[in-house]
Parts: sequence; structure tokens; C-alpha cells
Amino acid sequence: MRKMYKLFILGILLFVSHSLFAQTKTVEAEGMWQIANITPEKARMLAMERAKAKALEEAGIETFVSSSTSTVSDLVENFINFSNSEIIGEFTDIKILEDRPVVIDDIVFYKVRIRAKVKTNNVKYDPGFDAQVSGFAVAYNEGDNLQFSVTPTKDCYVQIFWFDDTGNGGILYPNEMEKTQPLKAKTEKTFPQSDQLEYTLYKETKEDMEGNSFVFVFTKKERPYSKATKDGSTTLDDLYQWIIKIPSDQRVTKQEAIFIGRKGR
Repeated sequence: MRKMYKLFILGILLFVSHSLFAQTKTVEAEGMWQIANITPEKARMLAMERAKAKALEEAGIETFVSSSTSTVSDLVENFINFSNSEIIGEFTDIKILEDRPVVIDDIVFYKVRIRAKVKTNNVKYDPGFDAQVSGFAVAYNEGDNLQFSVTPTKDCYVQIFWFDDTGNGGILYPNEMEKTQPLKAKTEKTFPQSDQLEYTLYKETKEDMEGNSFVFVFTKKERPYSKATKDGSTTLDDLYQWIIKIPSDQRVTKQEAIFIGRKGR
């Protein structure tokens, strides 16, 4: 009888480590996710998250399985919660050692193996640094224009990224028509910033409803994102590795999730 594999992504809740002294551990871990009813790209992201959770466990940080994740929006939400949590451990570097589909008992999985540096100490945050994002609706029709605003508590900069349900992603702001501008503390800023620009929503799949996530990265200093390709596309993994290298007291990340429906449905 064929073995059945059920691999669940970890919704990570981190508890106090057995040591309060700062130390960095280098660990290796792997994760797999079955490629069934999802794209290989999405299976790869889920396998990566499982590998990260295992790496934390290898570093001696206790994890808790809270839920399974089936959408990119859920994956982004877990990632945002993780990056904003006051945890006793954080990744300082992640290198991919293996990244490919594998076949086990005639079942196709995506396998990711990583070598990670995990810093196990109290993470320093600035409790006075935060930001509010407003103006998003839950659902839109394809072709609608997106408009929203942000209000930070301190002077800062923001970079905005998007990811759809297929795992594709890119930079929404800054862009060719909107260069990076500093944000003023307690001052609302509306996007798009130019009347000549529209953030028009499009679906990438044939589903009636498609999920999209927007990630806002607020930083006290200007920190240009350099991991995008020439056409502005990026991956959640690249974004994650960029964010974790920004000192925790210098950044705040936020997420907004929406659904895009077929026009005239």
C-alpha cells in the first residue's frame, strides 16, 4: 500500500529558549511539500517555510504547530507575524543547498534543504515605531484601481510588494513614476502619489476569485530593495532574506490581503 504523506506548514509561535545569552548557531534543515493541486512554485514556498521551522527547532527554539496553510496569503501572514514578533531567535542568513522536485513512492514533492544561521537572543524592537495602513477593501473586481494610505508613527520610508496566489510577486512602490519619498510621522500619505498613475488590479489565474497579498516594509532609513529582477518581479523568499537582515528596531512590516473577482461575474 502506498504511503500517504501529509506535510503541514508550521504557524510558528516561539517560546523562551533555554539560554538567555546571545549566540548564533548554524544548522541545516529540509522541508518537503507535495505538488498536488498547486503549482511547483507554491509547493516550493511551502517547503521552504517547513525547512525554516525545522531550522529553528534544530537551533533549540521551541515551535508550536498552530494551523496548516493552503494559500499564499496565509503564508505571507505567518511570515509577517513572525518578522514582527518579539522572539528569542531570528534568522541572520539562509543559504539554499538543495532546491528541486523529488519523487517518493510515485508521489511528487518539492524539496528544499537550507543552511541557516539562527541568532538566539532577545530581539530588540522599538515599541514606538509602527504604521497604520488603511483604505483596502476585502474584495475587488478585475480592472478596479487600488487606492490606500499609510500613516507611520515616526519619520521613515516604505517599500510595498505584492504577491498573488500563484506565488508571483513584485514591487508596487517605488516604481518608474513614483520615486522613494520620506514619510512624515503621524502624517497620512495616499497611494498612488500621482494623479497620472493607477494601481490597476489584474487576475493571474482562471479562478473566479484570486487572492493577493500586499507587504509594506517600513524602515527608519532608506534601504533600497535590490533583489528584484529587471522587470520588478521578486519572490517571497528573497523578500524574507532582505527583511531579516534589517535590524529589528529599524523596521516594521504590515500585510493587507484582498480578493480579485472576475469582472461582470
